[in-house]
Amino acid sequence: MEIFSSKNFEEIQVDMEDFDFTQEDLRALTLLDTSIIQQNEQDNQSHLELSDSNEEQLHIPKKRRRLIIQSDSESESDSVRNYVTANITASDRVSKKWSRPRRQQPSIIPFTETSSMNKEFSTILKEADPGAFYSLLVSDEIFDMIVEQTNLFALQSCESRNVKPSSRSHAWKPTDRHKIKRFFGLILYMGLVRLPKLSYYWSKDKILGQTFPRTVMSRNRFEIILQYLHLVIMKPQINLIESLR
Repeated sequence: MEIFSSKNFEEIQVDMEDFDFTQEDLRALTLLDTSIIQQNEQDNQSHLELSDSNEEQLHIPKKRRRLIIQSDSESESDSVRNYVTANITASDRVSKKWSRPRRQQPSIIPFTETSSMNKEFSTILKEADPGAFYSLLVSDEIFDMIVEQTNLFALQSCESRNVKPSSRSHAWKPTDRHKIKRFFGLILYMGLVRLPKLSYYWSKDKILGQTFPRTVMSRNRFEIILQYLHLVIMKPQINLIESLR
């Protein structure tokens, strides 16, 4: 509460010389001014304490702790885990008993064709070995085409580029259906028996060496067929210089 306001001083113009103050009166006025100042300071302090109590208090931990920040992958994995857990819990409440659908379903055309092997093949392959089944899928005509294109590609490659005297290409000999079948047989074998290097299949090492490949084909013969193996029908080469002449 304000005892003396600016409004009061403006409305009441008092000449101090009209009053006769004693020393006791002056001492009383001084004490009054001091008490007013102290009261204002107490009011301000209580106001500050009230505002501090309304603000959020910051608690500083006594012991230092490591702040672990979760990465995006951890947060995503947590969300996925929660989603799966929620759905598993929901699915457990659903009855697992099968029932016919009640809504309108699309018409299913029945399959009337033969679902097994043709009778002519089932009779022939009734007691056949795996090679007979393989021949049913890859016929001799396909092997003959591979033989023809491989021999042609090897011949054109040796004629079109300068072959070094030490090159393995000088050891090339035309292949045939029998050797190509053996070559693909080794390819299938290598798919079952995995080794880190191609040369290990012909190695004489007691740990890595394999006895079967060397009984089928030598390593040099296998590698040179692998080098010139060709499965695409090659077009005849046209000599542009000869055509211009």
